[in-house]
Amino acid sequence: MAKNVTISGEQVTLTGTGKGKVNTADQNNIDLLDSMLFDAYGVEGMGEYFLNRIDKGDSISRIIYDIRYGKDKTPEGSTVRKNYLDVFKDMDTFLAEGGAFYQSDRPERDYIAYRKSVQDTLKEFRLDVNTLGSRDKIAQYIKNNANPAVIVQRIMLAKNAVDTLPQDVKDTFSKYYNLGTQDLLTYYLDTTKNTEEQLKAKQTAAQMIVQYEPLTTGAPGVETVSLSDIEKAAGGEKAAVQNIQRVAGSRVAKFEQGGGFAESQRGISGLTSTSS
Repeated sequence: MAKNVTISGEQVTLTGTGKGKVNTADQNNIDLLDSMLFDAYGVEGMGEYFLNRIDKGDSISRIIYDIRYGKDKTPEGSTVRKNYLDVFKDMDTFLAEGGAFYQSDRPERDYIAYRKSVQDTLKEFRLDVNTLGSRDKIAQYIKNNANPAVIVQRIMLAKNAVDTLPQDVKDTFSKYYNLGTQDLLTYYLDTTKNTEEQLKAKQTAAQMIVQYEPLTTGAPGVETVSLSDIEKAAGGEKAAVQNIQRVAGSRVAKFEQGGGFAESQRGISGLTSTSS
C-alpha cells in the first residue's frame, strides 16, 4: 500500500502495511524524511517514527502535536519526545507563555528565532555564545520569562556591573572562587532569587577578602583567619566578625609593640561598621 506524503513542500512516497510499520524498502524515504525533519525542526531520528504513524493513518499535524505536547506515551513516542526536548529545552514553559514568546502556528520556528535573537545579542556584545547562549541557558532565560528585549537589558546591566567591579575584587573572584568574567555575567543574567543572593554574598566576601587577605597568612606563631571566617563575616555572622576583629587587633598590638608584624590594616574600620 503506497502513500504520498508532503512535508515542507517535498513529497515522500512510502509503502506500508497499514498497521503502523513501514517496509524496510522504505529506508531511502526514511533517510530523506529524517533530513527534511531535521532541517525543519533540528531534531534527529524522527523519520521512521513519522512514517510508521503516517502508515497507521495519522496526519502530519497530529504527529507533530503529539510530539510537541508529549501525548504519545509509547516507548517510541517517549524516545522521540526526549530527542525533541533535547533541542527545545523547556518548551512546555515556552508554550505556556503563549504570545510572550511566539506568534505563529509553529512554536518550534519561534523558539529557534528566540534562541537566535539571544545568541545574536550575545555576539553583538562580544560575549561567549557557547556559554551564555547554550541550550541550558536559553531554557533558563525562558523560565525567567525573559523575552529578547529583556535579555538585551539584562546583558547591558550585567556587562556594566562586571565592568565596574574593582580589579582587585575581580582578581579575588578568580583566585578564591575560580570565577571569571563569563561566570560573573552568568550570575548577573540569571535573575532567580538564590543566584542574586549568592552573587551578592560572594561579591561582599570578595571585597572583604581584598581587605583582609593579609590576615589569612602570618609568621609562625601568628594567629590567622580563614577564608571561611571572612565569608561568614561577609554574611553578617557576628562570631566571625568578632574573630576577625580580634585577630586584626592583636596584629596591630604586636606591631605597635615592635613585633615586626607590619601587616596592612586596610579595612579594619569597615569591618567594625559591618558588625554594628
